[in-house]
Amino acid sequence: SAYTWIDGVTYTNSTNVPTFTIIGGSSQGIDSIVSLDLTIINPISSIDTHTACQSYTWIDGITYLASTSLPTFVFSNGAANGCDSIVTLNLTINNSINSNVNAQICQGQSYILPDGTNVNTGGIYSVTLINSLGCDSIISTNLNVLPSQTINLNAQICAGQSYTLPNGTAVSTAGLYIDTLSSLSGCDSILNINLQVIQAVNSTVNAQICGNQTYVMPDGSLGSIAGTYNFTLISSTGCDSIVQLNLNVLNLSYDTINALVCNTQPYILPNGTIVNTPGVYDVAFTSQLGCDSIVTTVLTDGANLIAAVQIASSPAGQICFGDPVTFTAGSINGGSSPLYQWYINGIPVSGQTLNEFTSNSLNDSDQVSVQLISNEPCVSNTTAISNIILQEVTTPLTAAVSIFTSQQFPACSGNPITFTSFITNGGINPSYQWFVNGVAINGANNDTLVIDSLDNDDIITLNAYSDLNCITNSVAYSNNIIVTLIQSISPTIYITSNDTIICEQQLVSFTAHATNTGASSVLYYWYINNNLISVGPDTIFNYNSFSNQDSVNCQVVSSYICVNTPNVVSNAIAVTVNPNPVIDMINYQYNINICDTLHLITSTNISEPIFNWHANAYLSCNNCIDPFTSATQDTSWYFVTVTDPQNGCFNEDSTVVYLNIEPEVFIPSAFSPNGDENNDVLYIRGNCIKDVALKIYDRWGELVFKTHSMSFGWDGKFEGGEAAADVYVYILDYVLYNDKIKHAKGNITLIR
Repeated sequence: SAYTWIDGVTYTNSTNVPTFTIIGGSSQGIDSIVSLDLTIINPISSIDTHTACQSYTWIDGITYLASTSLPTFVFSNGAANGCDSIVTLNLTINNSINSNVNAQICQGQSYILPDGTNVNTGGIYSVTLINSLGCDSIISTNLNVLPSQTINLNAQICAGQSYTLPNGTAVSTAGLYIDTLSSLSGCDSILNINLQVIQAVNSTVNAQICGNQTYVMPDGSLGSIAGTYNFTLISSTGCDSIVQLNLNVLNLSYDTINALVCNTQPYILPNGTIVNTPGVYDVAFTSQLGCDSIVTTVLTDGANLIAAVQIASSPAGQICFGDPVTFTAGSINGGSSPLYQWYINGIPVSGQTLNEFTSNSLNDSDQVSVQLISNEPCVSNTTAISNIILQEVTTPLTAAVSIFTSQQFPACSGNPITFTSFITNGGINPSYQWFVNGVAINGANNDTLVIDSLDNDDIITLNAYSDLNCITNSVAYSNNIIVTLIQSISPTIYITSNDTIICEQQLVSFTAHATNTGASSVLYYWYINNNLISVGPDTIFNYNSFSNQDSVNCQVVSSYICVNTPNVVSNAIAVTVNPNPVIDMINYQYNINICDTLHLITSTNISEPIFNWHANAYLSCNNCIDPFTSATQDTSWYFVTVTDPQNGCFNEDSTVVYLNIEPEVFIPSAFSPNGDENNDVLYIRGNCIKDVALKIYDRWGELVFKTHSMSFGWDGKFEGGEAAADVYVYILDYVLYNDKIKHAKGNITLIR
């Protein structure tokens, strides 16, 4: 839409009027006049129309939440004519529609949501549909499930009766009957009737009477004959109650007593009669039931009986110190109330005079015995000594257990850790139970534990159970081992690059994205075609010497203590390298006068190159292959960038121009006007000269030639004839571009 020409003017409209004069710019050294023929092509405008739901992100990267027609975006050189393309956004935003629906169903029914889904549980269901505008329509359904009402009833009937259910059905067997009714809410009401059938109550009564008595039967009648009687009565439930009476009639009772009588000692019979001679004595009594009872006493002479006593221990055999042992004495002919005296090691035990003695303070090899003092009148010996029990007592031991592990902490989580134990006084086959934080580990019942499922700060303990008989503690508790764990990690890595299609010597940056490498130092190994190029802690790798299809990958190496795989290799990225253009500046140094015009000549191997010149001096064009320049500084640098439009690759080159600030004028010292077209005319040579006056004299001072034009030279003739071959004197006066006047003189040799 605008163009700045070599005259320094910026033009915004098409024109063919402007001209510019380059002083001495032509190949003959005269001025060069340039005319501008400019066509201005304006940018192309267009409208980008969109309709979106809720929001829309446009090509400008902005997300719009409301309808608008204001935003514009400029594509630089985006139009087909090479100018900018201006796009205006016409956006319509349609919003989503939200609605709420309340619904209810009975328990066991299902409800169809707006999207056709069947549900049967209460809750809030959100369904997203597409409305008429093409946007989401969110419908929230609040579904309430009305429960069925359950009523439980208990009912009972007597056996043989029937019960009428609410639906009119008569039933006569016990069971649970379920009936469904309709409640006020329209949902089912379930009625559970638990029907019991009460059977006739059967009971048995055993009774007895003496032979001369009568018995009142359950129905109130009297009976005196032994037998079985059945009665049907009405129970408290209103149902039949059947009673079976077993009546027993007791006749005369007989009993026999066997007793001893010693040496005519008196004996008192059951009725109080005293006798002192052996024999059989019958005594009649009335029993507690009121029936007659006859007791027969048989007296036997019991003289010369021998009293004896025998003891036994429980438990028998070996005991632990402190365990109680009970000794029991069994006597023969000890009488009705014998006396006992227990002994330990022959020493009487105070207060122990019964037939049973318990002690929990026995020592090993203690001797226990008892003395019997019989009150049987017929014994010949009133005192008897028992057998001796030699008691074995074992001193109890204390079980102890310790646990160990060879694992150094902190350890890596997930790896198995082995714990071992050492037990003292555990017996032949002790048992074990391992714990984590006080909780028993299922199945961990050996002396060694191998576990890989621990967490940091878990506490490992062991309970040991000795199988020795004499042990002071039933459970031995180990020491605690606190587990310190470090989380195990599995590193991952992938790499990205800022570009994969590049030009020669273009710097490409690769970034490693590693995870789970741990807090310790991490090294990144960068490879090109599996050749190691760089090692270090940096995640960014820069490189600019790629060949086409070089492959780059990275290996991350973690020194973290708990890394599962310390070396992990990333993906590979292939780099496509396009060649840079070849530039030849032809000449890399020029020397010109201040008013000279220089033609910068360059060449390249690109068929349709794009040139971009930069200089600190005037250039006739910035995008042509061979621009013209006229230097105004002592030293001017000219830089050119050549870009390949096919791939965007470019190359740069430069040349330097040295400026002669003071122009030089040159006159040959000799010339030969002989018609061989070689130095036939004598010209003044030089640039930046505004005016010139040359006069040539012969050796006698006669003026043979003069001129005021650098393009008009002396052809060696004088007054229509050829001047003689000789040495001539010239006088030159000239005015420079800056109006500075110069004077020169010298000799010229004319050669024939």
